[in-house]
Amino acid sequence: MSLRTHPRMQMVDAARLDLTRRILDWQDEQEELTTWEVLKILSDVLSSKIGNIAKYEIRYERHGNYEKKGDEA
Repeated sequence: MSLRTHPRMQMVDAARLDLTRRILDWQDEQEELTTWEVLKILSDVLSSKIGNIAKYEIRYERHGNYEKKGDEA
């Protein structure tokens, strides 16, 4: 029995590998930071990005659109 993967998985895997390499390269450049400081920065940046995406998805779920109340469409 062969497992079939979604056609986009190759693209997703390549993007994951690219991001991992970029993060590791960036981390290597941050010689003055400890591992914990690097992790704190990554956590802050990623959680902020996720929070912003979630905010608009929640707004869409509740109101059926992405606009704030009073925004022009």
